[in-house]
Amino acid sequence: ADVTESAIKVKRLTRQLENLKANEDIIVKEHTRLYVDNYDRKISIANFYIDKKKSFGRNDYVEELNQLGAALAVKAEAVDTTKMVSLWKQVDAVYEEMAQVSPNDAPLALYYRLLCMQKIDELTKEKTGVEFCEGIIAANDIYTPMVTMTRNNVITAHEYLIYYYYDLWRNSNTVKKKRNKKYHASLEKLSGDLMVVDPNNNLAMQITTLIY
Repeated sequence: ADVTESAIKVKRLTRQLENLKANEDIIVKEHTRLYVDNYDRKISIANFYIDKKKSFGRNDYVEELNQLGAALAVKAEAVDTTKMVSLWKQVDAVYEEMAQVSPNDAPLALYYRLLCMQKIDELTKEKTGVEFCEGIIAANDIYTPMVTMTRNNVITAHEYLIYYYYDLWRNSNTVKKKRNKKYHASLEKLSGDLMVVDPNNNLAMQITTLIY
């Protein structure tokens, strides 16, 4: 009888917990919607719910991380230039955590991280995104089968580097008929490697056509 009663209580409490989580998600979305134009407030709210879930040992706060990253990104575009780098680094940290918390969202988080790094690179000339992408490619053997997430990450890293080197190649100070050979070689290798991973990649095909 005690076992049966305990099982009933566990079932009831589990159902209540599921309802609580569902209601909580609705509350979070409604709460942030009310402050749609107040990004400092949205940042504060998202952090509150993230900290709350963490305190209970939960890791289902991807939506809150996404809202936090989006709010910080809008703020980063609006602040004084001297504060932009710091805020973009905060956005990057948010999406880095998102990839760790939810591996299924890692490709999307990587995409947002690269956007952040592009902004940081433009402001500081640190080449943060370039080094990050080179690390992704170096850590994966592109000639062996990869799981979808890893493959998407490698494709994204190649595309980022292709855009980077294409700008350098296009804007090279050398005579236009004979643009910088170093950048040409980088583009040739990057586009060729990308075609191995993704044979129908439009960017790789366009670059291959342009550099020959």
